[in-house]
Amino acid sequence: KFFTQYRFIQNSVIFGMNKDDRRTGYVALLFESEEEASKAVKEKQGASIRHRWIELFLKDYGFYCKFNSKRNVDGYVPLASFITKENKSR
Repeated sequence: KFFTQYRFIQNSVIFGMNKDDRRTGYVALLFESEEEASKAVKEKQGASIRHRWIELFLKDYGFYCKFNSKRNVDGYVPLASFITKENKSR
């Protein structure tokens, strides 16, 4: 409902989930155009939903595609997941 006055792709809304399948508070969605996305961010930045202040960021389609993958929210893979006994000393 937060973006109902803007043109976005209805089935594109993704809620961020943590390892325990609980919502993180992050959401990703696709707008119909870059102009519409920019307008929404400009007009809705700092608004609130109930008691929560909302911070919005414009991200590219690549970020959207990786959202909720095993990578963190910025798309970086934590190196700790690649450290093994064999390569730890390097």
